[in-house]
Amino acid sequence: MLAVLGVACSGRSDRRIRFRQRLHLNRSEHKFLLADKQNEGLLSVRARRSRLFPVTPNEAGSLSAVDFTCVHDQSTPQMRADSVLESCCCRVRCGTDVGCSAGQRACSAEPLCSSVSVSGRWATLKSAALWWHGAEGVERCLEIDEASRRRPAAMRRAWNLHHCDDYTHGPQLRANRTHKLVFDIGLHSGEDTLHFLQQGHDVLAIDANPEMVSGSLDRPALHIAHQHGRLNALACGISDHRTKKALSFYVHKTISEWSSFTEPRGAKRSQFSTISIPVTTCGDLIRQFGVPFYMKVDIEGSDEACLRTLKQDSLPLYVSTEDPSQLDYLISLGYCAFKMVSQHMARRGGRQFSGGMPDEAPGVWGNAESIRKHPFFSRQHMHERIDHNGNRLREEHDLHARLQICL
Repeated sequence: MLAVLGVACSGRSDRRIRFRQRLHLNRSEHKFLLADKQNEGLLSVRARRSRLFPVTPNEAGSLSAVDFTCVHDQSTPQMRADSVLESCCCRVRCGTDVGCSAGQRACSAEPLCSSVSVSGRWATLKSAALWWHGAEGVERCLEIDEASRRRPAAMRRAWNLHHCDDYTHGPQLRANRTHKLVFDIGLHSGEDTLHFLQQGHDVLAIDANPEMVSGSLDRPALHIAHQHGRLNALACGISDHRTKKALSFYVHKTISEWSSFTEPRGAKRSQFSTISIPVTTCGDLIRQFGVPFYMKVDIEGSDEACLRTLKQDSLPLYVSTEDPSQLDYLISLGYCAFKMVSQHMARRGGRQFSGGMPDEAPGVWGNAESIRKHPFFSRQHMHERIDHNGNRLREEHDLHARLQICL
């Protein structure tokens, strides 16, 4: 996978990859912006039409229909957390009637509503897709969407395989480029990297699993960002020391989040396949690519290996780790303001999410003592606490740290 990207994983390489400092809009990008405006007009026409005609089952079954926000939303907090959109949603409770007339009435009253999806006792109002016309791969998703109006269940797998949801919210790289560099150590599905790019930042993304890197670069926004020099993605592991030796990485066959450098034991071993991957250190990445504004570290129990190679003369302004037990070490480096963020609270699109940039993540900044008093902070159990009845409770948290503005 590294050969495809044209860069070496090892921080010992003499090649220094620099992010291009200017992003020039090419003709295809101008097409994206023009199509965006055209779709806005089309959306309003479909919205007016939806108030005149009843919603048909085929319309409700379209895979491309997207959520939107409305004033009278009755969603629970969990429903909002599971939405694909960061601002969500427009749902109403159905009555006892089979057709959910409450949902149909609510759709007629909402200008953006083009269809209603009913599940159990809930009706979700949907708007028409704002297609990212001109983006590579969008035509294939348009064809899948058309077929889904006749058989949505059969086309769902193809829709997910080609990341078609990423084409239904218009151009995704609209923000002005900040020229701030973010390290995403633990790329996985690319949700964090996509968010950082949408904020206008440049990203260096690292993942030990080559399939995660190639799969993420298939996503349209990440693919375009990589082409324009805003995203570098490397398939390599993170170690606490320099080595030229490739290490064994154990890839879970069904749940990619469980992949790790730690060899599985006993019967669990059959659930993993083994690959050899090159490794580097976070310290070498900083020497090779420059000091990032923010470094997110989430590498399944190996966060310490990354953090221990940081040097005080080249520290990111912000850093986050999935291992809150690294608090004392971060203090020793000079970090002085902290917040604990529940990954459950920061879910995005139904998936766990780091919460984005530290200042926008849920919660308030505090001092180290405020973290030590947090119910889930423990040096022994990274994400567990024992309640007053002796029950072991688990909830994953990210520890965010800030180098300046001490508290």
